[in-house]
Amino acid sequence: MKAFVTGATGYIGGAIRQALTAEAWAVTSVGRPALHQEERFDLAVLAHGPSPQKQLDVIPAIASVANTIELVEQLEISKLLIFILSSAAFKGSYDPSYAASRAALLGLIPTYAKKLKCRVVGIAPGLVKDSPICNSMIRSRREEHKSQMRGGMLDVCDIAKTVLWLCDTPSVHNTVISLDGGYRR
Repeated sequence: MKAFVTGATGYIGGAIRQALTAEAWAVTSVGRPALHQEERFDLAVLAHGPSPQKQLDVIPAIASVANTIELVEQLEISKLLIFILSSAAFKGSYDPSYAASRAALLGLIPTYAKKLKCRVVGIAPGLVKDSPICNSMIRSRREEHKSQMRGGMLDVCDIAKTVLWLCDTPSVHNTVISLDGGYRR
């Protein structure tokens, strides 16, 4: 089985790449979205994108969504396309441009579910413990998240396990799986 993973040099994308490799997937991974040759993949996981910033910066958020659309249009995916979103797509964020970029990806799921001949699913993780985003948060915001996450803080391995589960669960299509520990804002 062949997989294409973007954001593979990041915290979440790296964990996904590692999990797929451990399950004997042939993984083509990149840090930023790029496709140099036409190739067919059974699975594509798009885990790239902007992180929340201290200052509003709309340009990288818009560019990230545009790059995602361009990449999906180039890929030939036979079985499953997974978008890694964020719970910010549903619940907002202290960074409006980050929330908007994640919400834009949310809109791509039903669009590509209609257009492509593969399953399309989103995974929307909440705050991931020990992630760069978690570690850079203002302490009071991090504590607010922790206190409201009934399932506990998300481990990056939970996201990777969800990707593997989706590979083995053909009935899941055109939906988003929320991995936010029950966080409610």
